[in-house]
Amino acid sequence: MRYLQAEQAGDPLLPSIDRRNRVAVERYLANVIRTEEIGRNNIYLATVRKHGEVVETLGGKTVPAEIQGIKIGDCVLITAPMEILTEVGFRVKALSPFPRTYVASNANGYLHYSPPASYYGLGSYESMECLLAPEWEAMFYGAVEEIFKQLQAQS
Repeated sequence: MRYLQAEQAGDPLLPSIDRRNRVAVERYLANVIRTEEIGRNNIYLATVRKHGEVVETLGGKTVPAEIQGIKIGDCVLITAPMEILTEVGFRVKALSPFPRTYVASNANGYLHYSPPASYYGLGSYESMECLLAPEWEAMFYGAVEEIFKQLQAQS
């Protein structure tokens, strides 16, 4: 009601206060967004530092990983020392010549998450917490295929 009365009276005070408040709110929201970005960047930097310390502790730029396979009847179990994401597990099953293939994560060590290479750069939690370069995935599939060949040869 006051706005209509002020408008009818030709009083520009309320609209000018509104414009000033809207500008202040826009500036505030821009600062909130910048603060969130700074916080996220600090988390990313801390993660990179932590990963660098872990890799340095391991003694170099490569990380040893024991990938194993065991065949029991028509069932094959592939083990890996990292938290295998579903997409990678499905690919292992697709590569398998055996009717029943399963992946057991976090066996013989723990190298954190191991997302598909396509996840890198998307900013997902799993790719941020991954100690491995994207090339790990192709190396892993190569090791798994070699295990499958060995298990077939023993059959």
